[in-house]
Amino acid sequence: MRVAITSALALAIFGQLGGAVTLQSPNLKANATRADAVRALYQSSFANYLKYAKGADELLPLSKKPQNNFLGGWGATMVDSISTSRFMNLTDYATLAEDWMINNVDYTKTAEKSISLFETTIRHVAGLVSAYELGGQTKKGLIKQATILADILLRAWNGTDVPYNTLVNWGPTTARPDDSSKTASAGIAEAGTLILEFDRLSKYSGNASYKAFARRAEDALVRSRGQFPGLRYQEYFTHYLNGSRQLTPNTTFTSLGGGSDSFYEYLLKYPLLLGNTKSSYLGTWVTGTKSAIKYLVQSPRGHDSTFFLADADARTILPEYSHLACYAPGNILLGGKALGNDQLVQWGLKLAQGCIDTYRATGSGIGPEQWTYILKDGSTNGVSYTDDAFSQQHGFSISSADYVLRPEVLESMFYAYRITGDQRWADYAWDAFLAIQAHYTTPDGSLAATKDVRPSNPKLIDNEQSFVYAETFKYLYMTFADPSIGSLDRYVFNTEAHPFLRENAGADFTTVTVGTVPTPLMQSHV
Repeated sequence: MRVAITSALALAIFGQLGGAVTLQSPNLKANATRADAVRALYQSSFANYLKYAKGADELLPLSKKPQNNFLGGWGATMVDSISTSRFMNLTDYATLAEDWMINNVDYTKTAEKSISLFETTIRHVAGLVSAYELGGQTKKGLIKQATILADILLRAWNGTDVPYNTLVNWGPTTARPDDSSKTASAGIAEAGTLILEFDRLSKYSGNASYKAFARRAEDALVRSRGQFPGLRYQEYFTHYLNGSRQLTPNTTFTSLGGGSDSFYEYLLKYPLLLGNTKSSYLGTWVTGTKSAIKYLVQSPRGHDSTFFLADADARTILPEYSHLACYAPGNILLGGKALGNDQLVQWGLKLAQGCIDTYRATGSGIGPEQWTYILKDGSTNGVSYTDDAFSQQHGFSISSADYVLRPEVLESMFYAYRITGDQRWADYAWDAFLAIQAHYTTPDGSLAATKDVRPSNPKLIDNEQSFVYAETFKYLYMTFADPSIGSLDRYVFNTEAHPFLRENAGADFTTVTVGTVPTPLMQSHV
């Protein structure tokens, strides 16, 4: 049952009544000063990449050297930068990167021993297709490059519905999945984060096979079962066992965090992309989100107004949370707003607050990679936890203190602001940007990671991954820029924050039945 709200409040939160919901709040205000500050730091950082590492996967920001890695040596930072440069109206940077990807990258060759289907798809296939859309669909070479790459990636399906993530012996006729074990398993994030990218590539290439392969994988995962309704175990065997059309789990672990995250993200975003209110994926997302709220949302002992997500091993709750999992509040907000369900919106906001509060608790103003907490009944179920003054004050113990410039918390701040229009979410993002500018920026204007966010003067390490340009900068910029830039009513963002134009954006998702959103059980065993 929905929370009773007045017509005026409903209009402010959900847009026009009696039809499709407008996803963005009408109360958004651009802040040119803040947007320009983000843009300036992006410019200095990308200029350093071009100066010291042009065409490489990444820049090592302290040693000022190029680095190629598991991303294939095909210019991951270059392709990840294009959509952000377009949104920032840095046309010269966008054009340079597009032309580089068309004229200088040979996707049929790599020096790497193995290539990840997932990591390559979300960066390269997405980045190329998104660049084609944003550039007015004029540079056919972008789609040609994407098809050359995707044709090899399709070799990850080896007679199975679910692909193997790792490809070896890379080449158009030689690449094969690393299926050394016939009982090899696939993570749901790896196999279930392909449908946006391959669907759009099919649209623009005219080759339906890309979408068909991705749909086979997604359908197989949706058909399968987990411990909780709508949620899936983190890994499944790629081959059907015992003659069943249901995938067999290779674990009893359930999480919305790394290894699972973007599978759930795409269950919502694919129907939004197509305007498909009847999608079975959307029904699975609704059921899974309600299960996550019921079973996995927890408050630390003594902190009843703080809400974190937990993992689960079978029906045992594991009080651990991560920066990667902090995409979930934004995803719940997006779904709640699209479906016209205020209960989901409110849970998204509560979880977003929990994520940003980890930033506000440290000396640097940036939150850690991972943390744990004590459940309300005083148990940890074997999860390591340090009970000290910090954890007692803030409700969590830092288990991994590094920060690799991840975007997920900022991503949820972006969704919270764009959906509610509440200025405090933009202010939280600004505080985070100021912390990044003060503590994680090199003297010449690049960004660099750290092993420990706790000191007020953290020590930098020689690391700046490509997603910084695709996601971290973009979510910050869009939070402060004119709300038409990256409008949620126009675009769906893939898990690397590459935008795709929505089809049938006026589709009315409020017709989808959500039902009662449950209250969290807050139990250590469910």
